[in-house]
Amino acid sequence: MIEDLMRGSFDLHVHAGPDIRLRKYNVVELVREESKYDVRGIVVKSHHVPTYIHAKIVNDLELGGTILYSGVSLNYPVCGYFNEEVVEISLKMGARVIWMPTISAAHHLKVHGEDPSKGITVTDMEGKVIPEVKRIIKLAIDYDAILATGHISPPEIKALLREASSSGLKKIVVTHPESPITNISIENQKDFVTEFNVYMEYCALSIYPLGGNLGIKAIASQIKALGSKHVIISTDLGQPESLPPTEGMKEFLRRLHEHGLSGDDILRMIRENPSRLIEK
Repeated sequence: MIEDLMRGSFDLHVHAGPDIRLRKYNVVELVREESKYDVRGIVVKSHHVPTYIHAKIVNDLELGGTILYSGVSLNYPVCGYFNEEVVEISLKMGARVIWMPTISAAHHLKVHGEDPSKGITVTDMEGKVIPEVKRIIKLAIDYDAILATGHISPPEIKALLREASSSGLKKIVVTHPESPITNISIENQKDFVTEFNVYMEYCALSIYPLGGNLGIKAIASQIKALGSKHVIISTDLGQPESLPPTEGMKEFLRRLHEHGLSGDDILRMIRENPSRLIEK
């Protein structure tokens, strides 16, 4: 049943090589694997480089039915931090997702016991979104791209969502709110969905040790509390020690179904909602 549901689905958060970090698959191998399950589209994410070249080459090769989409994570140094030119070049080259800082975010560094003063924030001392980020929000609107929150702190996320929503951006994703990195309470998630009409992205990685080893019962409970119309399911997989993204997705969905998410719920989270975001 789960494999049937995966046909025509999307995974908007997958890691693959070539990358500075070792990955389970390169993008050619990944697309071939995803095509076996008739996955419609995947977004390859790197913390270190924009991935539009990955997508362009692989899609031109026509390796299978799966479309490879690209994005850019606004980290140091190659992704340019909040460099508008880097972002716009990525968008012109076909990138569909702009992630706010991940491994370069001050919050990410703090969570991992590193010096947050060496990291990036999207807000100023008064908690207001900085002008550089406002200009990137404008680019996301102009190019009909997805803005994802990355690894910034919950207060920064709220400020960013307010700014992006009030600016007219319609495609906004809160990156793995259940993760120990972001750790957004279900109350705040509900508030974000109600106030800003955004999607929460729950990731398969979260149930494995690398992602925090979170209990599937608690994750399913949060998704049910939000309602599947406000959730997308991604994997965030691709690490050498993890399951292949297709297997990880299948297992995650199977366990969510066992904990009360219906087939219609799953289809909405892996097919309908991601399609609205990624397909122009």
